[in-house]
Amino acid sequence: MKGLNIRIGVEGFFCIVCNTPNYYMEPKWFFTNESLMEYMKIAVPVNKGWDITYVGAKLEAFAGCDPINLYRSSKQKVNEMKRQIRMKIGAMLVEITHDKKASMHYIGYEEKIVQRHGIELVGWTYNKLVNPSKLSTSLPGLQKLLDAINDGSCKFIKLTPLQLKERREVLQKAIKDGNIPPPGAHRPCKDRGTKRKRNENCNGSDAENEQPGGRKDQASSREKASESRRQELKSCEIIGVNSADCED
Repeated sequence: MKGLNIRIGVEGFFCIVCNTPNYYMEPKWFFTNESLMEYMKIAVPVNKGWDITYVGAKLEAFAGCDPINLYRSSKQKVNEMKRQIRMKIGAMLVEITHDKKASMHYIGYEEKIVQRHGIELVGWTYNKLVNPSKLSTSLPGLQKLLDAINDGSCKFIKLTPLQLKERREVLQKAIKDGNIPPPGAHRPCKDRGTKRKRNENCNGSDAENEQPGGRKDQASSREKASESRRQELKSCEIIGVNSADCED
């Protein structure tokens, strides 16, 4: 920092804290210019949270624990865990495929991930592979999956040509048997084959469609009558007849 300050005029500060209880060290602050410390007291007043002792203690607590614990409500923790799971899986996919544009597909996983890239996600701690947003809001379950991702037990692995061939045969058989839709086909609606209800009036007609149609017909009739009246008046002007005579 001093070298950068001397060569190109860099100004800044940093704080060093310990991230383990096995060794105690007070937070160490360094300012390239002591006036920065005084400025921060003005920029962030003490009552708003700026005090090097207080901030140093907060940084030390942050370094020694999981950032998720900083969230207060269970909903915030759940959302953060799901975000981390989604982000880490996406990062692992990019790393193993060497494709920065690669994205995870939970629907169509077998075709778009396994068959396309020749890889498989192992160590998933839930019974079914789904988008993290669809996972339960149970904190222990999410924490278990996040721990598995962090320690490497949940990861992508490359499949051998033989393994990939076997997976392809299983996929083709499932498509042939109708257990899963073929690639590019839309999934059938869950209520396929059931008659959908319609809002009907007592006469059996569609009330929603009937009223707007009636109003439209009435408006159309008024427009035609108005246009006809304009044509009559225009004809009177052309032949020089008094408009009062036309009205009679």
